[in-house]
Amino acid sequence: MKSNRSLPLFVFLAASVVFMTACSLAGVIPTIRKFAPPVLRPTAPSQSAPANPPAATLPAQPAAPATAADEVYKAVQTAWAKLEAAGPHHVSQTVYASSLPVMSIEADSVSPNYHQVISALGNPVAEQYLYDGAIYNKMNGQWTRLPGGATAFESLLSGFGQGLADQVIADQVVMSAGKVLGVENIKGKPATGYSYTTTLKDMEIPPITHTLWVDNASGLPVKHEIVKADLGKTVAIYTYDDNLKITLPDEAKNAITAQ
Repeated sequence: MKSNRSLPLFVFLAASVVFMTACSLAGVIPTIRKFAPPVLRPTAPSQSAPANPPAATLPAQPAAPATAADEVYKAVQTAWAKLEAAGPHHVSQTVYASSLPVMSIEADSVSPNYHQVISALGNPVAEQYLYDGAIYNKMNGQWTRLPGGATAFESLLSGFGQGLADQVIADQVVMSAGKVLGVENIKGKPATGYSYTTTLKDMEIPPITHTLWVDNASGLPVKHEIVKADLGKTVAIYTYDDNLKITLPDEAKNAITAQ
């Protein structure tokens, strides 16, 4: 009989690849509310005051900085690099088919540990932990443990990341249409929105449209949307919290060791 040792790792990798692909290659069209000046309530004009206040007294709308496309790509890459070095954070990701949310991932990252819950159409279908060097996977109500799996997984990610950084591979990703959308209000804080598209050189696949909002104070990604013609839209929200903790539940501690 074929061993099931690789099943938990495979499930975790499959789910994580979906997550990381959406986070790193995801494209976005902004759907959030832009800053808007407050509504001015009209008052009856008087002889000593003009009916319309001088333009200088109106709240100024944040203007999009004049940024060349290459500077947009650099700003985006810098923001993702900061995420890699960020402290504890939570990512809430939703995948849409048309306007219907079909899959979601709620994930906590507190290095070196990681936890995520995957849901389909609102129903949890899988849960995983990378915890103290092991992978814990819950499917069909049962926990399994793969000793050393987290170390292998992190090594795989390290190699994957190095490959993406390699100039030969990087040259195959073509970024275009980079522009600054302006300043948006993301969770009560100003963030600059960047829009761009990515395609793979010499491959006839639809381009991916990205929009990334970067917090103006911290320089960290706070929202990311990706749109691909044949795959719908993915939206990810990033929250940073130094008090975030990951605790392995008792039922996972008693997990069956994968054979």
